[in-house]
Amino acid sequence: MTKHVFHPSILRAYDIRGIVDETLTLNDAKAIGIAFAACLRQRGYGNHVAVGRDGRLSSPALAAALCDGLVAGGARVSDIGWAGRGLVILDAAPHRCFIMLVSPSTPTPPFK
Repeated sequence: MTKHVFHPSILRAYDIRGIVDETLTLNDAKAIGIAFAACLRQRGYGNHVAVGRDGRLSSPALAAALCDGLVAGGARVSDIGWAGRGLVILDAAPHRCFIMLVSPSTPTPPFK
């Protein structure tokens, strides 16, 4: 496996944020999925992840790439589609799984 190189501005201590097709790509989303699945496995946390997304035009493709990476990394994915954080949490709780959201923290340009 080759080492993935991320744009230096997208990885933060508390989240991952970038401008789609400029600083954040579908390959980045897939690499994040692979890495997250590896972390779950290495730490013994199980392998089930619920993925939700917002309504931006870029969200379906980013969520699909993230899911592809999670599956490639050995995770079981529940892609619940368009949903807010609360709905993803409600879906994840009974299944005891981890949560990943493809959503904006700021709905202002250029992050729309």
